[in-house]
Amino acid sequence: MESTTYEKGVDDYEIVIVGGGICGLATALALHRKGLNSVVLERADSLRATGAAIALHTNGWRALDQLRVGTKLRQKTIPIEWYTSNAIMMFNIISSSSSICILTLGDMNTELDCQRSKRGLKICMVYLFGIECAFLHGREEEVRCLRRSDLIETLAEGLPAGTVRCSCHVVGVEMDKLTSFPILRLHDGSVINCKVVISCDGVNSVIAESLKLKPPRLSQIESVRGLTNYQDEHSFGNAAIRMMKNQLILGIVPIDKKCKIRGLHKPERTKILDMIYVIVFLKHLLTFLLIQTDYGVSRDPLLIREATMYDVKEFPAETVEMIKNSDPASLSYTPIKYRAPWDLLLGHFRKGTMVAAGDAMHVMGPFLGQGGAAALEDAVVLGRCLAEVMCTNSSLHGNGWSKQLQTQVGMALDKYAKERKMRVLRLSIQTYLRGLTLETLSSPVKLVVLAILSVFFGNSLGHAQYDCGKL
Repeated sequence: MESTTYEKGVDDYEIVIVGGGICGLATALALHRKGLNSVVLERADSLRATGAAIALHTNGWRALDQLRVGTKLRQKTIPIEWYTSNAIMMFNIISSSSSICILTLGDMNTELDCQRSKRGLKICMVYLFGIECAFLHGREEEVRCLRRSDLIETLAEGLPAGTVRCSCHVVGVEMDKLTSFPILRLHDGSVINCKVVISCDGVNSVIAESLKLKPPRLSQIESVRGLTNYQDEHSFGNAAIRMMKNQLILGIVPIDKKCKIRGLHKPERTKILDMIYVIVFLKHLLTFLLIQTDYGVSRDPLLIREATMYDVKEFPAETVEMIKNSDPASLSYTPIKYRAPWDLLLGHFRKGTMVAAGDAMHVMGPFLGQGGAAALEDAVVLGRCLAEVMCTNSSLHGNGWSKQLQTQVGMALDKYAKERKMRVLRLSIQTYLRGLTLETLSSPVKLVVLAILSVFFGNSLGHAQYDCGKL
């Protein structure tokens, strides 16, 4: 779907979605599937996928299936074999040095030191690349990694022409004193009158500010992400890898095995490559390699890659080589932000006919890999709640919006916010505790955090079993 550029003026729309990222496009698609039209306002001059890739668990794929794009997107990925007999799966262990080793994968032909857990899963302790790990054989999961650009493109292709309006930077919102409907103000001075505003404008959301949500907090942890292409077969297998050493986490996830990339100088030539998504969590990025300027820290991808290679020099040689061969254009350095669980608990996500979704509502650290999936869940639930009211109300097809319909839409948004609050609160707490285990804390405090995780989140992948329901 091609986006259009917004022209200055005064416009009126029923449903306006602020932000053309994953959450915004997914919400627009959910509404479209239910027969509701919307307009997506994107501040950039074109749709762009921020970040290299996104890993989605079972719950994320359930949401994509409800949006009717799951089958198409599965063709662009391979399943991560976390539960096969020759794979090591992510598992938390406390090693002899009291550091947490969050596991990895590889091709293992023998099982060592096998024992049974309380949940009846077989646990085998092994050493992979010299790092202590564990793997399990258990219930089936669907975990796949997608290029963000593929996800954005597929969501956008499902929308009617003209849905996305680019170069539309929303800088403020106010409520009409007569109608109590939202009025959006754009950077060029133009105005958009709305009936419903859905905030999908991310961590620095203007709409979230108007909802008086507490601003996101900055974590002590930073991340570097990127993509590496392999022309020949790599040694990591068809499985996700997560290693931890010296307060660094290195994650490796295969995206596909048939990534076709046409040569720059010979368009007719096609290379068959393995594509790997790389993520490194850093306690503190080595800023002496990121040149300090008057504008802050340099974001030069080559310097980011050099700094990351230095940080992971004690990891297996294969992983250092992988980072060395990463695509500079895909590299990004990101300080991690999150909305504190207590802010989510006390926050209000709806005001009138305005509501927050995605990172604007519940930005969280990437330690569970649920940020993107939670945004997709938001889209499905929001589409369902609005459709229950707007698709059955005759006033929309007659004299427009009545006061009664305005009240009913507000109640529908309340229903959405209430349903999502408990889900994202639980995700936020689990993510927050996981993040604490990576920070510099005393051993007693870490033990308390681990005990809480064990008691309340004993099933470390329970978050992936959530079902957001039918659209």
